[in-house]
Amino acid sequence: MEKRKIGLAAAGHFVCDINTGALPALIPFLAAAHGYSYSAVTGLMFANSSLASVVQPLFGLMADRRPRRWFLPAGLVFAGCGMAAAGVLQSYILLFFAVMLSGIGSALFHPVAMRFVNACSGERKSTATSLFTVGGNAGFLLAPLLAVAAVGAMGLPGALVLAPLACAMALLLWLSQNERAASSGAAKKHGAEGAHNDWKAFARLMAVVATQSVMLTGLRALAPLYLMDGFGLTKTAAAMSLTVFGIGSIASNIAGGMLSDRFGCRRIIRLGYSLLVPLTVALPFTGSLHIAYALLFLINVVLFLPFSSVVVTGQQYLAKSVGFASGATMGLGVSLGGMFAPCLGWIADTWGLSASLHTLGVCTLIGMTFAWLLPERKGI
Repeated sequence: MEKRKIGLAAAGHFVCDINTGALPALIPFLAAAHGYSYSAVTGLMFANSSLASVVQPLFGLMADRRPRRWFLPAGLVFAGCGMAAAGVLQSYILLFFAVMLSGIGSALFHPVAMRFVNACSGERKSTATSLFTVGGNAGFLLAPLLAVAAVGAMGLPGALVLAPLACAMALLLWLSQNERAASSGAAKKHGAEGAHNDWKAFARLMAVVATQSVMLTGLRALAPLYLMDGFGLTKTAAAMSLTVFGIGSIASNIAGGMLSDRFGCRRIIRLGYSLLVPLTVALPFTGSLHIAYALLFLINVVLFLPFSSVVVTGQQYLAKSVGFASGATMGLGVSLGGMFAPCLGWIADTWGLSASLHTLGVCTLIGMTFAWLLPERKGI
């Protein structure tokens, strides 16, 4: 494993996802400054994340067909400059396209960055993937702090600090990519020989990804409401719980990558979902705040344990289309849950919040079933 390059890719992921994580923190300031409605601000979230997540696999497919190393630095520049522009634009239409550009930049970055990580990881692909994803998780978690500090000090134009940060990181990654391409072009060609795609196996894996995405999105949306309605927590305390759970998921992600390299990706995916089912099923039945906290923390830990294993398994199943596999497992992994979120809200409105939590339990059972149906392949 080329540790310096993996570390640089993780730092790039950190910088890229700062922009995605900054938007929710900027929205209250944008709404106050421009008088935007709820529909307007949720439209900005759609422009930034949902559309970008859907097109991310397409960018990965393009990178698979022909090397497009410029995707990576260009993605960072678009992500940073697009979100930075949100601090100075006055027109909603221009703001909408700026945050869309930022989201498209993120979609450009991820599949090519994952191809780069895959090429630099050697035999420790899961560990390298977990380090890369942890960089993004950390960026997403710290983004609100950076955004609020910058806007608090300079007003909305403070968002402009995102642009030079992204551009500097883009230059470093561009130089690192070119360095590796110059030294390992022949090795890449040799490694591609004999590779093939197993689309049937990948379809089963995507069923796992779908349930993982629904669980992640559902927990982020429902957990604070569950703590508020069920145990009387304040809005602030309930919202802060997500940060605590996020910290646990970062440690779990790293541990899962290391375990996958030692015991195999399929085993960690199966272990994660086998543990997730009883934890999720038990959640709606607890009457204790402490037990609810413990269950939510453990669910987040277990949910992220197989995260890098899923990405690496997708790359193994689609060995000739690593970029597409990376974009599908990471990009669609965001959007699929968002598409199902309104269904969870409708279930909660119709039958109560506990019914939505029971739905998540059924979802994890489906995920576990497909996890155990994943076929064996060399390396996983």
